[in-house]
Formats: sequence, C-alpha cells, structure tokens
Amino acid sequence: MSRLDEILVCAELIQANRKEGLPDFSGDGEYLVQYSVGQLTSKLGTREDDSENTFTARLLLLLESRPLLGDAVYDKALNKVIEAYWRDYTDRKDRFSPSFLANDILRLWRTLCVNYEKSEGDNKKIKNYKLRHSRILTCFSALAYFAMIMRKNKTVTPEDAFRISKLSPTERVEKIAQAPELEEKARSSAREVLKAYEGFIENPDGANDEFPDREDALGKEMFTLLQSIDADRFSRHLLV
Repeated sequence: MSRLDEILVCAELIQANRKEGLPDFSGDGEYLVQYSVGQLTSKLGTREDDSENTFTARLLLLLESRPLLGDAVYDKALNKVIEAYWRDYTDRKDRFSPSFLANDILRLWRTLCVNYEKSEGDNKKIKNYKLRHSRILTCFSALAYFAMIMRKNKTVTPEDAFRISKLSPTERVEKIAQAPELEEKARSSAREVLKAYEGFIENPDGANDEFPDREDALGKEMFTLLQSIDADRFSRHLLV
C-alpha cells in the first residue's frame, strides 16, 4: 500500500471504531500499523519478526482478534497464518502437534513478562497485575485447548486451530469446562480458572493487602488445568 492509501485505511478504521462506541486506539494511534498477510507469514521464524512487530501482530491475530468489518477477508487471513504454522501437517496428519505455534505463544508470554518488569512508576504493581491476568488467559487458554484436542485426537488439524482462534479466551476455557471427554478434575480446574478471572474483572485494581494471593491465583489455577488435561506429548513440548 502507498502511504496515502494506508492513511485512508487508518482513517476508516478509526471511524469504524468510534461508530461502535469503542475507546480510541491506544497511544494516539501509535500501534495502528498496517501489515499484509504476506508480511505476517514470511517473517515467521526470522530475525525481523520481533523488530518489525510482525510476531506480536500475528500472535494477537490468532489469540484475541475480532474484525470490525470484512469478515470474509479476516477469515481468509486467519487461515493463511494458520497454514504457515501447519506447513508440515500434510506428512503428519494423524499425529501433528502444534509445537511451532505453542512455542511462539510461550515466547509471547515470556516477552510480555519482561515488558511488565521494565515498566516504572507508582502504579507499576497495579499495571502488571492487570496485564498479567489478561495475558495469562489469552496465551494459556489456547494452549489448554490445544492440549485437550491432542489428548482426544492425538493430532490438531488446521480446522481445529481456526475454531480455537474464533473463540475468545474465556470461551475457550468455558468449552473445556463443558468437555465430556475430560475428567471432572479437569473440568473443575477450568471452572476455577474462570472464577479466578471473574474475581479479577470484578476488582481489576485489586487491593494491596490481597496481592500476594490474588496476583498468583489465576496462574496457579491455569497450571492445575494444564496438568489435569495431561496431553502427554504436547504437555512435554510446553516444558522442553
């Protein structure tokens, strides 16, 4: 796109955003940057992936995006990005583990954790508390859902990945909590994850005297959930 065309697209996005009654884009539009699907897929695994921010854009597209308009184009872009991660799927259809994507999801989480620690100011603790809770759910709800599918089918198809991407983080955990193929322990763990997240939503600023318990509650419940699903080969990939 030319610079002028990019400006026009950004203007339309801002107008569509305001029409929906949503808050203006953060940083005065600093992160309102256009990426082509080709950029998101061709930078995968390269050194430029981080420096050009395609890594974060691609992962957020997969994990927590929704189209303001152009649903058909959005679905096509989503499938193209999934296809890039499932490039070896054809030769291993019956035992494909989404390790490549899982590694990138974990890398996103660890990168975010570093950024949290670098933040400064009097409200650092509250800011980190808010960001960690939302990002734990974003990243690990997808990993838990992948683990559930791996346990059931021994493989994960591109269609599975597409369905997971179309669910919100809380919807993924809700699906796990209702999955008949899982033991009650796993379903109960999923409900506890939702309960911990609801507690955060009800009081996102927290209370200082509760931080030692509340800050880690969601993380503990998510860890228990992953252990309860116990997808063997996929679970090991999350650690080694």
